[in-house]
Amino acid sequence: MLTLAFQFVVSLLIIQSSSIPIRTGDVARQLTGQDLADLELVLPSGAKPWLFNGDPSRIPGVLSIQAYLSPTTATSTLRRGTVFTVTRRTLPLTAWTVERSWSYAQVAIPGRQFDKIEGDQDINRPFFVISNFDDTELVGLVRFLRSDPPTVGGKVSHWPILDIQREVDDSVEVRTRGAVGQGQVITLRQTGSGWAIIRVGMWIV
Repeated sequence: MLTLAFQFVVSLLIIQSSSIPIRTGDVARQLTGQDLADLELVLPSGAKPWLFNGDPSRIPGVLSIQAYLSPTTATSTLRRGTVFTVTRRTLPLTAWTVERSWSYAQVAIPGRQFDKIEGDQDINRPFFVISNFDDTELVGLVRFLRSDPPTVGGKVSHWPILDIQREVDDSVEVRTRGAVGQGQVITLRQTGSGWAIIRVGMWIV
């Protein structure tokens, strides 16, 4: 009987711990449980974020958090869903407000679970998908960037992707996170055999 009770308690703890959202970014990690409960009230009814991300805002007195909702589609190599950017002012303290929603994607790393994110610089983090990309394009592009691809004038660093966007000339721009407010910007173009890097630069705010 004692063994069964112990197993039940362990199982309950595992379920509870697995339901606790991941946090990345100093701002998200500093939020209280009440802060997060208030934030969830402005999200769609029944939405349960699995990840909160928040770095210091460029605007003084403003907190900005990205709430990643459960994926709407998922395979063994890719999952996609919706992320909401939610903000509030601190002086005076205001209620959370949804600024806008985005699409996110996450490309699997072999041997890693999607929900296993170990710190702000983990390349397993999800990223914004700003333009239309099909699943095959996204998986191929991210795997290419993770493969130490050949470049001209700069090496692609092993940093997490922040966002992917298709430009009007059909090139693709990828921003990565080197630290808060800075990283690489990589411009690529699709070729007959896959992807080619046109240039590698830096972005900073």
